[in-house]
Amino acid sequence: MRTLWMSLVPAEERRRRSLWMVFLDADDRTLPMAFPIDDLPATLDTQLRRSLGNILREVTSTSPARSAVLLLCRPGPDAVTAADLGWAAGLRGELGPTLCRWPLQLATPFGLHSLEAEGLSAAS
Repeated sequence: MRTLWMSLVPAEERRRRSLWMVFLDADDRTLPMAFPIDDLPATLDTQLRRSLGNILREVTSTSPARSAVLLLCRPGPDAVTAADLGWAAGLRGELGPTLCRWPLQLATPFGLHSLEAEGLSAAS
C-alpha cells in the first residue's frame, strides 16, 4: 500500500486534509478510479461516517469494485493523534472488513503510517 499511495498522492497533496479512496476488484487488483474527498474536519462525526459508508456501498454495488483502500491525509506533525485513530476506528466500524479489507493509512507531510499498526486492531 505504501508504494501505491506514494505514487498516487504527491507530497503537496499530503498537506491538505482529505480522504483518498482507491478501489479494488474481487481479486484485489486496483481499478482505474481513485479520488480524494477534500476539506474534511479533524474528527470524524456520525453523519460524515455514514455518508462515506454510503458512498462506498454504492460504488461497490454498481461497479466492478468490491472494496476500497483508504488514505487519510492531514497537515501537521508526523505523530499519530487520537483524532487519526478515531478516523480509523470510525471508518472500520462503518465499513467492516468486507468494504475496507486493508488498514487505513495516514499521510502527513512527513511520513506515512498504517493506523491499525499503530494500535488499532482490525476488530475495532
